[in-house]
Amino acid sequence: MSSNVPRWWLGYVPVGVLLLVSRGDPNIEHAPLAKAAALVVLYLGGLAYYLFCVYRMHSVLNVADAAYPVTPAQAVGYHFIPFFCAYWVFKWPNTIADFVNRRLEGKRMRKGWAGFFLLVVGGIFTHSPGGYWMGLVVWFTVGVYLARKVSIALATIPSPDTG
Repeated sequence: MSSNVPRWWLGYVPVGVLLLVSRGDPNIEHAPLAKAAALVVLYLGGLAYYLFCVYRMHSVLNVADAAYPVTPAQAVGYHFIPFFCAYWVFKWPNTIADFVNRRLEGKRMRKGWAGFFLLVVGGIFTHSPGGYWMGLVVWFTVGVYLARKVSIALATIPSPDTG
């Protein structure tokens, strides 16, 4: 089951290509048109892969636990609702933490920190001049951590009283 967990680390590929294309100056505002277009396409590709990983992660969790409260469509779709998305990037990692903690019968994941990194740190980098690639790095790093914890939780057999 854990082999179905998305490979978040692959998200570092578009980030690396972004850095190669930008050649140390990722500031789109001053880039020639072709270079700026390439940077935008690479960023959007990284963002699409991030959303794919969010979708896939929740798909795996829905298969593992029929009572898992977040559908894959909700997991991705709520990212696009203005203002609600700020709440959502805290909510879905906390729901994953609840799953992991329940499955491992203890407090194995702290809640709140993943949402903080996704929203605050990733958001600050993404909206800073030339820092959009750093936001992707933060988002994929959080994803790698979550995938590792989910893989560990899926490798354990839940006790009969927890489902």
